[in-house]
Amino acid sequence: MLCFDKELLNSIDYNLEREILLTNGRGGYTSTTLCGCNTRKYHGLMVSPIEQFGGQRHVLLSMLIESVELADKTFELSTLFSESKNLDGCKYIVGFEYFPIPTITFECDEFVLKKELLKLENCDSLMIRYTLIRAENHIHFKIRPLLAFRNSHELTHRNIFADTGYYPIVFGVKCRLYPGFPTLYMQTNLKSVYTYEPCWIENVSYEQERQRGYQWQEDLFCCGCFSIPMYQGESVIFSCSTRCEEIALLEQTFNQDCKRKNYTEDFIGCLRYSAEQFVATKDDKTEIIAGFPWFDSWGRDTFISLRGVLPYDDVETYTKVIDSMVAKMRNGLFPNTATAYNSADAPLWFFYALQRFEQQLNTPSVWRLYSGVMKTIIECYIRGTDDQTIKMSDNGLIETTSRNNSLTWMDAVVDGVPVTPRNGYAVEINALWYNALCFTMDKAALHREYKFSHRLKALCAKVKKSFMENFWSDKRGYLCDFVNDSESNTFIRPNMIIAASLPYTMLTDSQTESVFRVVTDKLLTPKGLRSLSADNPLYKGVYSGDQPTRDAAYHNGTVWVWLLEHYVRVGFRIYGADFVGEARRIVENFANDINSYGLASLPEIYDGDWPHYQRGAISQAWSVAAVLEIMQMIESNVKR
Repeated sequence: MLCFDKELLNSIDYNLEREILLTNGRGGYTSTTLCGCNTRKYHGLMVSPIEQFGGQRHVLLSMLIESVELADKTFELSTLFSESKNLDGCKYIVGFEYFPIPTITFECDEFVLKKELLKLENCDSLMIRYTLIRAENHIHFKIRPLLAFRNSHELTHRNIFADTGYYPIVFGVKCRLYPGFPTLYMQTNLKSVYTYEPCWIENVSYEQERQRGYQWQEDLFCCGCFSIPMYQGESVIFSCSTRCEEIALLEQTFNQDCKRKNYTEDFIGCLRYSAEQFVATKDDKTEIIAGFPWFDSWGRDTFISLRGVLPYDDVETYTKVIDSMVAKMRNGLFPNTATAYNSADAPLWFFYALQRFEQQLNTPSVWRLYSGVMKTIIECYIRGTDDQTIKMSDNGLIETTSRNNSLTWMDAVVDGVPVTPRNGYAVEINALWYNALCFTMDKAALHREYKFSHRLKALCAKVKKSFMENFWSDKRGYLCDFVNDSESNTFIRPNMIIAASLPYTMLTDSQTESVFRVVTDKLLTPKGLRSLSADNPLYKGVYSGDQPTRDAAYHNGTVWVWLLEHYVRVGFRIYGADFVGEARRIVENFANDINSYGLASLPEIYDGDWPHYQRGAISQAWSVAAVLEIMQMIESNVKR
């Protein structure tokens, strides 16, 4: 259950350890900490993808400095750390609710003020409603917007190129610091007095960036101040948008959108709310955002998380996401990031997404829809990519070779060198290859394409024989992680559980049980699977420090939630309904995590060492998807 300790709401540490995320269904978002103090360069009240800049997200409005003037007193409600201004408004916070929309209550002897944040869907608009609950006399409520107008991965500083002017509009102003950016419209639904007070707030500090070894201070531009007289019981709406809003409709729009927010605060309700935030539709594309606040849509992450992220009956969105990704396919490969086609497994996870599509939804035949794509991918792998970094060897196995990139999901690179080099035959790549071949073979046979099916049948037999010869050892009782001309790497990593979990597996029942035992003994934690056994000399149990230090730990001990889906699948494959109790315990281990870090969501990763602190992105698609998938597996096995 999502809950907050009222006794700690005025604590700065408590506030900064909890981050909110509101998305608009188009890739834009609002994110900050509970008290509104930005601790990351990615935080901002208006963060929007801009087509003129390649669709990358940009922070337009960073934050607001809010204050109340009453008689001869000024109460600063914002929290900000900078060289020129420090504010500690969180000391006035007495209440916080996340649903239906984030709501903060400020209280002191003189007044009580409520603040509600609403991100509108399918547009770049944010509304904040302030309601004066109690006051002996009227107050002057003041809002000072702090503007950034910069890429979310970068920082900005005072400069002579910024357009520091403003242009009056109905009940507000519009401004744009630099050419190419959209105009930002800031308006209130009540008549306000706008005072032009241009200034730079210098060296605003972002503590999370400092801890992560990045540049951590920037200058933000304040264009002026909105002053609104308010009386007890009165509300005012501040609107920030890339379009000029109809003032008379602001209150109606706010109320109508609030009524549509019907999320629940229980664990599954939070995860479903979080899952919904990863879906972004713009123009004719529907994509799955890999994670917030810094990831975009990635091929691998999309195919792995798609089934868990979407409601089980949402055939239309599932198809749109698949089709949007297919439109990006080049020579049988899907993009790993926006422009990099360097993932050997993303095309193979595409087949897994089709299998999940067919198994769980009442859909037309995937063969009719995607047989051409399936064949293209298989032919690409057989002949090899143009640069031959991904190719099928004579033994039928898929070999990857790249000096500067790691083509598997363990893809961290430091100073141009892969941290976990796995060139050669990677275990999960070849397990996915076999799964794709078998699935395609059966579909081709079902649709009477016998010649193609027979060809794949012979290839499947060759792949299985070569796989078992290269990867399996009765003495060890588990699979090698990768094999090449110089070594058969026997590090205990979680990739072998994928080989045991796929719909078409090459492992016998006894081999599957053996792999499951090894993974349970060496890799399982309450938060997921370690990426490397703790008894390996290369193991790193804490993910912190600058980027090279973190990348060194990323796949060498760091815990990943998404792998639990495959671990639990194998558990149910072995033990059937008897595994329900263990699966429930796995889910319950995450129950409290929705109350901190990324509120109502699950993070990208956890430390390998106890107490397994949450790390990485505050809200990760395949983490949320994995737990939702496990819950669905539990439900399916209970019904049997």
